[in-house]
Amino acid sequence: MQDGDKRYKEEEEDRRIAIGDYDVLDSPGEVIRPGDEPRPAPAYVSLTIIGLCVAMLIVTGLLVPPLAYVLGFSPGMGLVFPGIITHMFVHANTYHLLGNMLVLYFLGTAIEQRYGAWRFVALYFAAGLLAALAQAAVAPDELMVGASGALAGVMAAFVRHYPRTMLYLYALIPIPAWLFIVLWLGYNLVGAGGALKTQIAFVAHLGGFAAGMLLSLMLEPPRFVKA
Repeated sequence: MQDGDKRYKEEEEDRRIAIGDYDVLDSPGEVIRPGDEPRPAPAYVSLTIIGLCVAMLIVTGLLVPPLAYVLGFSPGMGLVFPGIITHMFVHANTYHLLGNMLVLYFLGTAIEQRYGAWRFVALYFAAGLLAALAQAAVAPDELMVGASGALAGVMAAFVRHYPRTMLYLYALIPIPAWLFIVLWLGYNLVGAGGALKTQIAFVAHLGGFAAGMLLSLMLEPPRFVKA
């Protein structure tokens, strides 16, 4: 019995990673807790994307407003390239940008530090691309801008690894990540069904989330410990 406990503890330690000031265990239901482990390398990709998005809002909002249209994605309007990629860096306004960048800063940096830069790049941009294609399939004439499709993929990876980590609904109400995602998915399903008349790309969110979950499973397959 003691040998079994020792082996379990060793395997648990092997799966321990550091994220900022937090300690994360790679097992279902684990919670990110404060720890004394060394800080990992900064999440350069996430921080770079944030910087580019902020710079793009300044350029398109103040300096060259028509550029937002050119860099958007809309196959029906003939805006395919480079919009299939550049739309992820363009945002409609400050509030649109702020909401997305908060998700990228708090969730994206955690996933980047877990996966490493190159795997995070693959997850982020593949989810964003597939999200855009999903939205274009149902609304090809709409102009799509924003990083939310790519971030939906990041959210899928985060909830897969850290379902019990507390997130803040409306920045006020603490709830576990799994419940936050359930509510978010419900909202997007209702919106995709046409019940909500807004300019939100609900199908892109759902497509990005599904893509992100599949990509997460491919990039870091589940590991099973023999009893």
